[in-house]
Amino acid sequence: MTRSVGRLGRLGGVLLALVMTLLLIPVFSGEALADTFTADAQIVDAPDTNPGNGKCDAVPETPGQQCTLRAAVQEANALDGRDTIVLTEGTYALTIPNRDSTGDLRPDPEGQAKTGDLDIRDETTIRGAGLSETTVRDEAGDRIFQVHQRALRASIAGLTVTGGNGAPMSDTSGFADPDGLTPRGGGIFNAAVLTLTNVAVRDNEADFGGGINNRGTLTMKGSTVGGTTSDGNSAFFGGGIYNEGPLTVNDSTISNNMARRGISDFGGFGGGLYNTTASARLTNSTITSNTAEVRGGGIDNEFGDVLLNNVTVFQNVSPNGISIANDGSRTYLSNTIVAKGANLVGENCVGDRTVSRGNNLSDDGSCSLNQKSDQEEGTDPRLAPIADDDDLTAVIFEPQPGSPAIDEGSNATCRPVDQRDVKRPKDGDSDGTAICDVGAVEARPPSSGV
Repeated sequence: MTRSVGRLGRLGGVLLALVMTLLLIPVFSGEALADTFTADAQIVDAPDTNPGNGKCDAVPETPGQQCTLRAAVQEANALDGRDTIVLTEGTYALTIPNRDSTGDLRPDPEGQAKTGDLDIRDETTIRGAGLSETTVRDEAGDRIFQVHQRALRASIAGLTVTGGNGAPMSDTSGFADPDGLTPRGGGIFNAAVLTLTNVAVRDNEADFGGGINNRGTLTMKGSTVGGTTSDGNSAFFGGGIYNEGPLTVNDSTISNNMARRGISDFGGFGGGLYNTTASARLTNSTITSNTAEVRGGGIDNEFGDVLLNNVTVFQNVSPNGISIANDGSRTYLSNTIVAKGANLVGENCVGDRTVSRGNNLSDDGSCSLNQKSDQEEGTDPRLAPIADDDDLTAVIFEPQPGSPAIDEGSNATCRPVDQRDVKRPKDGDSDGTAICDVGAVEARPPSSGV
């Protein structure tokens, strides 16, 4: 009996080992199928010779593999697994137009990145050398990246996206335009799950979302949407971002975008962000110097929810809702500065009321700040511009000595670091107690350079 039990035990052990081996096979196979391609910025934009063969080569007559960014995207699309595209320092210019035989811009019919924008159709990571070192620029009248629904998950990091012009789209992205002719997302159109880390989206143009149009799930970390001039990104709706899906913005800046008004008063809504029928959550971020010619200089929120925690909404411009406009929606505020700044006439907040969750500051009484910990009605936040360490061209704002934002936040709801990744809370008023500041940036304590 003991011998039989021993045999059964050994047999069970063998079977268990076999099952575990079989379970691990798909994991290792998936890893083996993932490829890494390094694109050369010095090679002129050209498609891949044979997508799917595992060789990124756009110029077969030249010895070696001549890997363009376009060719790398095509290979990543054609191969299974989560592939990685590495971009070195330099500018990757997209120069192949997506036009018909008459030269007119056409709806994206091929969706394979062979012409026009870079269609991401499989799980892909694109990694640059840094937003000041690596630039992807359009020179052919199209957007830069179109992340299709079938891509499932994609990530872009360490680069600048610029010069894009949102092109008409067919239904290949997972979203069908009724007429296939509406330009959406000047820099990036997303229909999948996309993460942007240390990315700058600058000086792009479209009708809906000058910088970004999101219809999937978008997360931004340490990124900038805007430019160095008043119309860095521009659109009729959402100069910076047009959002119709879950959006999370952390440690980022939305600045110098323009929502312009077109023919028959079409557009002009949401200079920085236009949010509709979706949820957007912004934390440790700055929304500044955006312009909406009709409504919502910083944010225009229609039939959705926007949550702001430790956000600075400052010095935006619009005749209706300098900072925030709500229509059939709510914007929830905590530890947030909403201020128009000097010499700006009008109300910070218009439309359906904002909802205070405490510890907010505003320089007028339009935002319904009704908690005991709130400050409004003529409260000057006393902010001064400083450079963002992640993007030295982006301006963020630090409370100056004597600012009512200092040590007036909530330690229970503020993040452990501020937009610059500086530790919170600090004792900004030298009373012996460290309390978080209101807004995106924690003030440096007196006699401190940190």
